[in-house]
Amino acid sequence: MEYLIKRLKRSLMEVFVWFIVLWPILINAQDRVKIALWGDSRENLDSACTQITDLLLHRITDWDFQIHTGDFTSTGSDQDWIRSLNYEGMDSLFLPGKFFMCTSNHDDNQTTYDYYTAGVLPINSADSTTHFFTYHQGNVHIVACDGYFTDASVMESWLDQELSDIPADDWLIGFWHPPCYGDLTYKDDYTHKCGPWLEKFQAHGGDFIFHGHAHVYVRSHPLLPDGQVDEEEGMVHIVNGCGGASWKSPQTVVTKTAFTPDTTSFAVVTFITLEEGNALIQTIDARPDRNLRVIDEWMWQRNPAFIKAEGGYVPASYLYPNFPNPFNSTTTIRFGVAEWGEVILSIHDLEGSLVRILFQGTASAGTHSMEWNGISSDGSIAPSGIYICRMLSDNVTQTRKVILLR
Repeated sequence: MEYLIKRLKRSLMEVFVWFIVLWPILINAQDRVKIALWGDSRENLDSACTQITDLLLHRITDWDFQIHTGDFTSTGSDQDWIRSLNYEGMDSLFLPGKFFMCTSNHDDNQTTYDYYTAGVLPINSADSTTHFFTYHQGNVHIVACDGYFTDASVMESWLDQELSDIPADDWLIGFWHPPCYGDLTYKDDYTHKCGPWLEKFQAHGGDFIFHGHAHVYVRSHPLLPDGQVDEEEGMVHIVNGCGGASWKSPQTVVTKTAFTPDTTSFAVVTFITLEEGNALIQTIDARPDRNLRVIDEWMWQRNPAFIKAEGGYVPASYLYPNFPNPFNSTTTIRFGVAEWGEVILSIHDLEGSLVRILFQGTASAGTHSMEWNGISSDGSIAPSGIYICRMLSDNVTQTRKVILLR
């Protein structure tokens, strides 16, 4: 009897600990939205699609929903849909509220597209199809446009109505398959079709435009609808067609390009974390032997103090969310500073006691990264729980919750 009472007490304590650990994740989901962007999975070349599904299901799991940039299948046939849906892990991702996709040239068999996307993608108010739609989570709004099945006048009229209902201060993201500008990737210019869409997104305070079609990864500088760079008023275009279609050579860099890899394309996932007035872009190498290598990271802060840095702009002082979070063995913590200065980066418990100093000294302008392996300053193993990462820079203190699960 005494043993049973002790066991019950222990079980209740474990439930309480897990509640304390997981509760911040549930709360955080209310004021933060994290999107996983990928696409062009088609033939699953080099198992890229299954590598991405493994990453999303087992290695970085704190995303809220995915945006797939199209070309889910090779031909749009029934057989190809069945094959793509049977890639390992896809059945756990292709779910309503978790998976959003735009129409595309390889999925242009309307009958099969309508059949397989029914019940998964939202339907629109104009023709009750899944060809174009909106989805809202918190203050984040995504809008899928269609240039394959829908008449241009229908598309534009619907878009006017949908955008008019979105608050000006909310995050607004548009996505469709082809990149807009012919010089940004090797694909043909698409502004003859999407030009009116871009104008409407710009007029309603659009922030990001996402694409696939080109089997490369590219992040643009903020661009006006005419393709001119405007760091204050423009929208950032991200092309991610690295899900398993044919790999392409390094992309030519033009004035619009903020970042693109200098190697042949490979499987990547782009995570966009939107929190208050901040947008964090982190593109992760999805190959299993690359240990979640970050190939591109950029922070966009509304009305910030910015400095120009390689590949984009860096906020004056910013502590990025660590990832993975929660973590088991090691987590990466990044911070950005506008100019050379003193920085202290430290880990504390919830009572404020110092656990470990990760960095103390002078840091040059730009983004820096440190790792924490869950070990305290005295060499002991920190227990599971919630910790606070604290950054002191320019007499400003910033904090992030770090969750360790052993």
